Amino acid sequence: MDDQALLVEQAISGRVLLENGAPPPEPVAVMLSCGGPKPASELLGGRAVLTNMKGDFCIPLSVGTSSGPMGFRGAFTAPRLQGCVAVIRVPGYAPYEKDLSHTMSVADCDLGKIHLRRLAAGGVGTVLSNTASRAPERARREYRTAVEDAYAHRDTEALGHLKKTLSIDPGFASAHYLAGYLYDRAGRREEACAAYLAAANADPVYVNPLVQLAKLAAEDQDYALAAKFGRRVVELIPGSYAEIYLIAAGAEFNQGDVKSAERTAREGIEAKLDAQEPRLRLLLAESLWKQSRYEEARREYAIFAEAVKEGPEAESARKRSTGR
Repeated sequence: MDDQALLVEQAISGRVLLENGAPPPEPVAVMLSCGGPKPASELLGGRAVLTNMKGDFCIPLSVGTSSGPMGFRGAFTAPRLQGCVAVIRVPGYAPYEKDLSHTMSVADCDLGKIHLRRLAAGGVGTVLSNTASRAPERARREYRTAVEDAYAHRDTEALGHLKKTLSIDPGFASAHYLAGYLYDRAGRREEACAAYLAAANADPVYVNPLVQLAKLAAEDQDYALAAKFGRRVVELIPGSYAEIYLIAAGAEFNQGDVKSAERTAREGIEAKLDAQEPRLRLLLAESLWKQSRYEEARREYAIFAEAVKEGPEAESARKRSTGR
């Protein structure tokens, strides 16, 4: 058996489960991120690998050379995976990362059971709607096919499967959300908003549609709706979406509600999301300045200017921080 024939049989595999031992109610993306000359998108054929109804996943390994990160040591041995990491990221759950650099045998390619752990401050919201687990199996199969089509950018086919899903189970929140996402991607905003609202109504603790509704409202400068949907997200699943904290705080500020803007910006900073979105510091500083709390504001301006360093916002904040 040559190396290429052996490679087809090898894969990174495992099973993703929730803390209660049940599989996630809908597919979860598992990615293989590799450094070196061969990017992860090439390893995966440009798409994420999704878990099945039992939570199982399998990432086939593509053919490599002895000099690349996917090279082989010889027949019946594991592939070289230097610089490769298996990654699962689900908002509201602790991120999973497994370094595969020290894979020594084929058995090491089986990652076993991977339990998604809710974050301590995860709230009651979820990005995995339980309406999926309650749906008839036929609806779930149609939905999974739709997800696979969506990842492959076969949007027309995906929407067809979603229509079948919703004809079987009109309360399938994830199907409404995915339809909204596909409409949004096609620039069909009215249909997208209607689908997102249907998803939110079908499952009030499902945050995915609320995130998108907050973003669309912010784009439309509808600050009342942006604040409403943004605050709902950060209350349901705190500490997970830096952009949504910024949207909510910015919308509150633009409505003149500087105390609420201060609160939301502080919550994002306390969750350490300012590293991802430094403008949370700027919004906090502006909110404090509007309340004539100048010394506190100057401190926040200085922190923002130091984090960003360059650009007109950083220069303006630097001047404010020194009282100029």
